[in-house]
Amino acid sequence: LAEVLRDSGYATEGVISNGNVVPDLGFGQGFDRYEHVGGRPYANAEQMLPAVREALAALNDDEAPGFVYLHYVDPHDPYHRQPEFDFAADLPGTFDGSRAAIDVYRHSSTKPDAEELARVHGLYDGEIAWIDARLSELFAELERTGVLERAWVIVTSDHGEGLWQHGIPGHGQHVYEEQLRVPLIFRPPGGLAGGALTVSEPMGLLDVAPTLLEFLGVAAPAAFEGRSWAGALAGRGELPARPVIIDEKVDAFDMAAIIDGDDKLVLDHTRHLNLLFDLAANPGEVMGEALNLNVHRD
Repeated sequence: LAEVLRDSGYATEGVISNGNVVPDLGFGQGFDRYEHVGGRPYANAEQMLPAVREALAALNDDEAPGFVYLHYVDPHDPYHRQPEFDFAADLPGTFDGSRAAIDVYRHSSTKPDAEELARVHGLYDGEIAWIDARLSELFAELERTGVLERAWVIVTSDHGEGLWQHGIPGHGQHVYEEQLRVPLIFRPPGGLAGGALTVSEPMGLLDVAPTLLEFLGVAAPAAFEGRSWAGALAGRGELPARPVIIDEKVDAFDMAAIIDGDDKLVLDHTRHLNLLFDLAANPGEVMGEALNLNVHRD
Protein backbone atom coordinates (compact mmCIF):
# COMPACT_ATOMS: atom_id res chain seq x y z
CA LEU A 1 0.00 0.00 0.00
CA ALA A 2 2.79 2.45 0.90
CA GLU A 3 4.59 1.74 -2.38
CA VAL A 4 1.45 2.31 -4.46
CA LEU A 5 0.66 5.57 -2.69
CA ARG A 6 4.25 6.83 -2.86
CA ASP A 7 4.31 6.14 -6.60
CA SER A 8 1.05 8.12 -6.82
CA GLY A 9 2.65 11.20 -5.28
CA TYR A 10 1.93 10.64 -1.58
CA ALA A 11 4.40 11.37 1.20
CA THR A 12 4.61 8.21 3.34
CA GLU A 13 5.45 7.88 7.03
CA GLY A 14 5.46 4.79 9.27
CA VAL A 15 5.88 4.43 13.03
CA ILE A 16 5.86 0.94 14.55
CA SER A 17 6.64 -0.80 17.83
CA ASN A 18 6.25 -4.38 16.61
CA GLY A 19 9.56 -6.15 16.11
CA ASN A 20 8.01 -8.45 13.50
CA VAL A 21 7.50 -5.66 10.96
CA VAL A 22 10.91 -3.94 11.17
CA PRO A 23 12.67 -2.40 8.15
CA ASP A 24 15.29 -5.19 8.09
CA LEU A 25 12.49 -7.61 7.12
CA GLY A 26 11.38 -5.44 4.21
CA PHE A 27 8.36 -3.76 5.78
CA GLY A 28 9.83 -0.30 5.24
CA GLN A 29 9.35 -0.58 1.47
CA GLY A 30 7.50 2.39 0.07
CA PHE A 31 7.98 4.64 3.10
CA ASP A 32 9.88 7.92 2.96
CA ARG A 33 10.58 7.31 6.65
CA TYR A 34 9.83 4.21 8.68
CA GLU A 35 10.72 4.36 12.38
CA HIS A 36 10.83 1.43 14.78
CA VAL A 37 10.36 2.68 18.36
CA GLY A 38 12.16 0.01 20.34
CA GLY A 39 11.46 -1.26 23.83
CA ARG A 40 11.46 -4.38 25.97
CA PRO A 41 9.45 -6.28 25.04
CA TYR A 42 7.86 -3.44 23.07
CA ALA A 43 7.20 0.28 23.30
CA ASN A 44 3.68 1.20 24.34
CA ALA A 45 1.48 3.88 22.78
CA GLU A 46 2.72 6.64 25.11
CA GLN A 47 6.35 5.85 24.31
CA MET A 48 5.51 6.01 20.59
CA LEU A 49 3.79 9.39 20.85
CA PRO A 50 6.82 11.65 20.09
CA ALA A 51 7.58 9.70 16.90
CA VAL A 52 3.90 9.69 15.94
CA ARG A 53 3.67 13.47 16.32
CA GLU A 54 6.86 13.88 14.29
CA ALA A 55 5.43 11.74 11.47
CA LEU A 56 2.16 13.69 11.42
CA ALA A 57 4.02 17.00 11.47
CA ALA A 58 6.16 15.87 8.53
CA LEU A 59 3.01 15.22 6.51
CA ASN A 60 1.51 18.57 7.44
CA ASP A 61 4.68 20.32 6.26
CA ASP A 62 4.46 18.66 2.85
CA GLU A 63 2.11 19.99 0.17
CA ALA A 64 1.71 16.47 -1.22
CA PRO A 65 -1.06 14.20 0.07
CA GLY A 66 0.15 11.99 2.91
CA PHE A 67 -0.14 8.45 4.23
CA VAL A 68 0.85 7.47 7.76
CA TYR A 69 0.94 3.93 9.14
CA LEU A 70 0.92 3.49 12.94
CA HIS A 71 1.43 0.00 14.35
CA TYR A 72 0.83 -0.30 18.10
CA VAL A 73 1.39 -3.55 19.98
CA ASP A 74 -0.94 -2.85 22.92
CA PRO A 75 -2.82 -4.94 23.96
CA HIS A 76 -0.38 -7.83 23.95
CA ASP A 77 1.32 -10.14 26.38
CA PRO A 78 2.89 -9.49 28.77
CA TYR A 79 -0.23 -7.80 30.11
CA HIS A 80 0.65 -4.70 32.07
CA ARG A 81 -1.50 -3.40 34.90
CA GLN A 82 -2.91 -0.01 33.92
CA PRO A 83 -3.73 2.11 37.01
CA GLU A 84 -6.23 4.00 34.87
CA PHE A 85 -8.08 0.77 34.00
CA ASP A 86 -7.06 -1.84 36.56
CA PHE A 87 -9.92 -4.31 36.19
CA ALA A 88 -7.97 -7.02 38.03
CA ALA A 89 -7.20 -4.97 41.15
CA ASP A 90 -9.99 -6.40 43.31
CA LEU A 91 -9.93 -9.94 41.93
CA PRO A 92 -8.47 -12.88 43.89
CA GLY A 93 -5.48 -14.76 42.56
CA THR A 94 -1.83 -13.97 41.88
CA PHE A 95 -1.56 -13.87 38.07
CA ASP A 96 0.33 -10.66 37.26
CA GLY A 97 0.32 -10.78 33.46
CA SER A 98 4.09 -11.18 33.14
CA ARG A 99 5.78 -13.43 30.59
CA ALA A 100 6.97 -15.63 33.46
CA ALA A 101 3.39 -16.06 34.71
CA ILE A 102 2.14 -16.87 31.20
CA ASP A 103 4.99 -19.32 30.51
CA VAL A 104 3.95 -21.42 33.50
CA TYR A 105 0.93 -22.42 31.42
CA ARG A 106 2.34 -21.94 27.93
CA HIS A 107 4.72 -24.87 28.35
CA SER A 108 2.24 -27.26 29.96
CA SER A 109 -1.13 -28.83 29.17
CA THR A 110 -2.85 -27.06 32.07
CA LYS A 111 -4.61 -23.72 32.01
CA PRO A 112 -5.32 -21.13 34.73
CA ASP A 113 -8.14 -21.92 37.13
CA ALA A 114 -11.27 -19.77 37.20
CA GLU A 115 -9.78 -17.18 39.56
CA GLU A 116 -6.56 -16.79 37.61
CA LEU A 117 -8.40 -16.74 34.27
CA ALA A 118 -10.60 -13.92 35.55
CA ARG A 119 -7.42 -11.97 36.32
CA VAL A 120 -6.08 -12.69 32.82
CA HIS A 121 -9.26 -11.26 31.30
CA GLY A 122 -9.17 -8.27 33.66
CA LEU A 123 -5.60 -7.40 32.68
CA TYR A 124 -6.30 -7.88 28.98
CA ASP A 125 -9.48 -5.78 29.15
CA GLY A 126 -7.48 -3.09 30.96
CA GLU A 127 -4.97 -2.96 28.12
CA ILE A 128 -7.79 -2.70 25.58
CA ALA A 129 -9.36 0.20 27.49
CA TRP A 130 -5.95 1.86 27.87
CA ILE A 131 -5.10 1.80 24.14
CA ASP A 132 -8.65 2.93 23.36
CA ALA A 133 -8.08 5.97 25.58
CA ARG A 134 -4.72 6.70 23.92
CA LEU A 135 -6.28 6.50 20.46
CA SER A 136 -9.09 8.77 21.64
CA GLU A 137 -6.46 11.35 22.64
CA LEU A 138 -4.73 11.00 19.27
CA PHE A 139 -7.99 11.45 17.36
CA ALA A 140 -8.86 14.48 19.49
CA GLU A 141 -5.51 16.01 18.55
CA LEU A 142 -6.15 15.25 14.87
CA GLU A 143 -9.55 16.88 15.18
CA ARG A 144 -8.06 20.02 16.77
CA THR A 145 -5.57 20.33 13.92
CA GLY A 146 -8.21 19.78 11.24
CA VAL A 147 -6.73 16.49 10.00
CA LEU A 148 -9.92 14.49 10.59
CA GLU A 149 -11.84 16.79 8.26
CA ARG A 150 -9.69 15.77 5.30
CA ALA A 151 -8.26 12.32 6.13
CA TRP A 152 -9.39 8.72 5.88
CA VAL A 153 -8.81 6.84 9.14
CA ILE A 154 -8.64 3.05 9.24
CA VAL A 155 -8.38 1.09 12.48
CA THR A 156 -7.81 -2.64 12.46
CA SER A 157 -5.70 -5.39 14.02
CA ASP A 158 -3.56 -8.31 12.92
CA HIS A 159 -4.99 -10.78 15.44
CA GLY A 160 -6.74 -11.36 18.74
CA GLU A 161 -5.58 -13.43 21.70
CA GLY A 162 -6.55 -17.00 22.60
CA LEU A 163 -6.68 -16.49 26.39
CA TRP A 164 -7.06 -20.28 26.70
CA GLN A 165 -10.48 -20.33 25.03
CA HIS A 166 -9.27 -23.18 22.83
CA GLY A 167 -6.24 -24.09 24.91
CA ILE A 168 -3.88 -21.42 23.53
CA PRO A 169 -2.81 -18.51 25.78
CA GLY A 170 -1.56 -16.23 23.02
CA HIS A 171 -1.93 -16.24 19.25
CA GLY A 172 -0.67 -17.76 16.03
CA GLN A 173 -1.39 -21.40 16.88
CA HIS A 174 -4.98 -21.92 15.80
CA VAL A 175 -7.72 -20.51 13.57
CA TYR A 176 -10.64 -19.91 15.95
CA GLU A 177 -12.65 -16.69 16.10
CA GLU A 178 -11.02 -15.18 19.19
CA GLN A 179 -7.86 -14.83 17.12
CA LEU A 180 -9.39 -14.10 13.72
CA ARG A 181 -12.31 -11.73 14.33
CA VAL A 182 -10.79 -8.28 14.84
CA PRO A 183 -12.12 -4.72 14.61
CA LEU A 184 -12.13 -2.98 11.23
CA ILE A 185 -13.23 0.64 11.01
CA PHE A 186 -13.22 2.89 7.93
CA ARG A 187 -13.86 6.54 8.75
CA PRO A 188 -14.17 8.91 5.78
CA PRO A 189 -12.99 12.53 5.91
CA GLY A 190 -15.24 14.46 8.25
CA GLY A 191 -17.06 11.33 9.44
CA LEU A 192 -20.40 9.89 8.36
CA ALA A 193 -23.26 12.36 8.41
CA GLY A 194 -25.87 9.62 8.50
CA GLY A 195 -24.22 7.56 11.24
CA ALA A 196 -22.17 4.41 11.12
CA LEU A 197 -22.78 1.55 8.70
CA THR A 198 -22.23 -1.89 10.26
CA VAL A 199 -21.28 -4.77 7.97
CA SER A 200 -21.56 -8.28 9.37
CA GLU A 201 -20.05 -10.13 6.39
CA PRO A 202 -16.46 -11.24 7.05
CA MET A 203 -13.90 -9.13 5.21
CA GLY A 204 -10.33 -10.31 4.84
CA LEU A 205 -7.42 -7.97 5.62
CA LEU A 206 -6.32 -8.46 1.99
CA ASP A 207 -9.36 -6.36 1.02
CA VAL A 208 -8.37 -3.31 3.09
CA ALA A 209 -5.75 -1.92 0.70
CA PRO A 210 -7.80 -2.10 -2.54
CA THR A 211 -10.82 -0.67 -0.69
CA LEU A 212 -8.86 2.35 0.52
CA LEU A 213 -7.23 2.85 -2.88
CA GLU A 214 -10.61 2.99 -4.62
CA PHE A 215 -11.85 5.56 -2.12
CA LEU A 216 -8.72 7.61 -2.87
CA GLY A 217 -9.11 7.25 -6.62
CA VAL A 218 -5.84 5.33 -6.99
CA ALA A 219 -5.73 2.19 -9.13
CA ALA A 220 -4.83 -1.00 -7.27
CA PRO A 221 -2.07 -3.12 -8.85
CA ALA A 222 -3.23 -6.20 -10.70
CA ALA A 223 -1.11 -8.30 -8.34
CA PHE A 224 -3.29 -7.35 -5.35
CA GLU A 225 -5.30 -10.41 -4.32
CA GLY A 226 -7.92 -8.49 -2.34
CA ARG A 227 -11.17 -6.99 -3.61
CA SER A 228 -12.44 -3.48 -3.06
CA TRP A 229 -15.53 -3.04 -0.90
CA ALA A 230 -15.63 0.71 -1.56
CA GLY A 231 -18.66 0.72 -3.84
CA ALA A 232 -20.78 -1.37 -1.49
CA LEU A 233 -19.71 0.63 1.57
CA ALA A 234 -20.67 3.81 -0.26
CA GLY A 235 -24.10 2.36 -1.06
CA ARG A 236 -23.33 1.44 -4.67
CA GLY A 237 -24.00 -2.26 -5.21
CA GLU A 238 -23.68 -5.48 -3.27
CA LEU A 239 -20.90 -6.42 -0.87
CA PRO A 240 -18.21 -8.44 -2.67
CA ALA A 241 -18.46 -11.12 -0.01
CA ARG A 242 -16.62 -14.35 -0.64
CA PRO A 243 -15.27 -17.18 1.51
CA VAL A 244 -12.33 -16.15 3.70
CA ILE A 245 -9.49 -18.66 3.76
CA ILE A 246 -7.06 -18.95 6.69
CA ASP A 247 -3.93 -21.07 6.90
CA GLU A 248 -1.79 -21.40 10.04
CA LYS A 249 1.39 -23.43 10.30
CA VAL A 250 3.69 -22.81 13.24
CA ASP A 251 5.59 -25.12 15.56
CA ALA A 252 3.53 -28.33 15.87
CA PHE A 253 0.31 -26.68 14.68
CA ASP A 254 -1.02 -27.12 11.15
CA MET A 255 -4.55 -25.79 10.66
CA ALA A 256 -6.71 -24.14 8.04
CA ALA A 257 -10.22 -22.72 7.91
CA ILE A 258 -12.80 -21.50 5.42
CA ILE A 259 -15.44 -18.98 6.53
CA ASP A 260 -18.49 -18.53 4.29
CA GLY A 261 -21.10 -16.37 5.98
CA ASP A 262 -22.02 -18.14 9.24
CA ASP A 263 -20.50 -21.45 8.12
CA LYS A 264 -16.93 -22.17 9.15
CA LEU A 265 -14.97 -25.30 8.32
CA VAL A 266 -11.91 -25.90 10.49
CA LEU A 267 -9.31 -28.35 9.19
CA ASP A 268 -6.98 -29.47 11.97
CA HIS A 269 -4.31 -31.35 10.05
CA THR A 270 -2.32 -32.08 13.21
CA ARG A 271 -5.15 -33.96 14.92
CA HIS A 272 -6.84 -35.07 11.67
CA LEU A 273 -10.11 -33.33 12.56
CA ASN A 274 -12.53 -31.61 10.18
CA LEU A 275 -15.10 -29.59 12.09
CA LEU A 276 -18.01 -27.57 10.70
CA PHE A 277 -19.29 -24.73 12.91
CA ASP A 278 -22.42 -22.61 12.65
CA LEU A 279 -21.09 -19.28 13.93
CA ALA A 280 -24.59 -17.85 14.37
CA ALA A 281 -25.67 -20.66 16.71
CA ASN A 282 -22.22 -21.43 18.12
CA PRO A 283 -20.13 -18.21 18.11
CA GLY A 284 -17.74 -19.59 20.73
CA GLU A 285 -16.97 -22.59 18.49
CA VAL A 286 -17.67 -25.12 21.23
CA MET A 287 -16.22 -28.40 19.96
CA GLY A 288 -19.07 -30.57 21.19
CA GLU A 289 -21.57 -28.53 19.16
CA ALA A 290 -19.64 -28.79 15.88
CA LEU A 291 -20.42 -31.21 13.08
CA ASN A 292 -17.51 -33.64 12.91
CA LEU A 293 -16.65 -34.31 9.29
CA ASN A 294 -13.62 -36.37 10.17
CA VAL A 295 -12.81 -39.15 7.74
CA HIS A 296 -10.40 -42.05 8.13
CA ARG A 297 -7.02 -41.50 6.53
CA ASP A 298 -4.76 -44.36 5.53
